[in-house]
Amino acid sequence: MTLQTVDVPCALPGLMSREAGPIADPLACDHPDDLVVPTTARRLQRLAIVAADVGARFAREAIPHDPVAWLLAPRGLFGGACALDACQERDAFVRATLLHGLSLGLDADGDDIDALLAMEVDDDEDVMGEETPSHAPQASRGSERLFTGTVEGRVGAGGRCLQAFCATVAPDEEVFRRRLSVRYGEALGAAAVVQEGFDPDGAVTKTLLSDAVRRMLATVARDPGVDLGLGLDLQVEQRFAA
Repeated sequence: MTLQTVDVPCALPGLMSREAGPIADPLACDHPDDLVVPTTARRLQRLAIVAADVGARFAREAIPHDPVAWLLAPRGLFGGACALDACQERDAFVRATLLHGLSLGLDADGDDIDALLAMEVDDDEDVMGEETPSHAPQASRGSERLFTGTVEGRVGAGGRCLQAFCATVAPDEEVFRRRLSVRYGEALGAAAVVQEGFDPDGAVTKTLLSDAVRRMLATVARDPGVDLGLGLDLQVEQRFAA
C-alpha cells in the first residue's frame, strides 16, 4: 500500500472557520451570543494532546506554518472537518496523532491512515499474541528473535535529516521492516539497514544508546525469551535541520 500525503497551506482565507462564520477573538470578553459547544473532559484532553503534538512537530521540523491555523482549517484527514472539532472524537484523534507522530505531511486521506493503524494492530497481535499472559513460558516465544536496524534520511515538510536506531523482538525480518515502514514511511523502511541480533559497537549504536541500553539489548539478543524481551519495541532518534 502506498500512502498518499499532501502538504497544503495552513492559511485560512478570510479567517473563516468551519460553518460558524468568523473565528471568535480569543482576547475579547465572553458574550451571551457566543456559540456553546458541549463537550467532556476526555474530549478536551484529546484536543489538548493534538494541539501539543502539532506545535511540537512544527517547531521540531521548522515547518513555516501556524499550528493554530492547522487546527482551524478543513482537513481531508477528517472528512473536511477541522481538527478543533474532529479531534475531540477518538478516531480522528488517533488519525492526527499518527499523522504528526510519523511526519506524514500536513494532510492525508483518512482511509490510508486507518489502513496504517490496522497494519500496526495486526503486527502487534502477530508479534506479541493478544492473549499471551506476561508469565507465559519461554518456549511459547521461542520463535521470536531480536532485530535491530538503523534508519537514515529526510522526513517532514521541512526535509529534516533523521537518524534512528530501532530494536524489536519479532518472528522475522519482514514484520520488523513493516513496523519501520509504518513509523517512517515505505521508502525509509525499505532502505533501513537491518540485522538479526545486536552490534553494540556500531557507530549509530554508540552515538544514540547509553551503556545501560546496550547491555540490555545484548542480553535480549542472547536470549529473546527473557522478560526484558517480551514486547520489546525500542526506537531512539535524532533530527537535524536540512
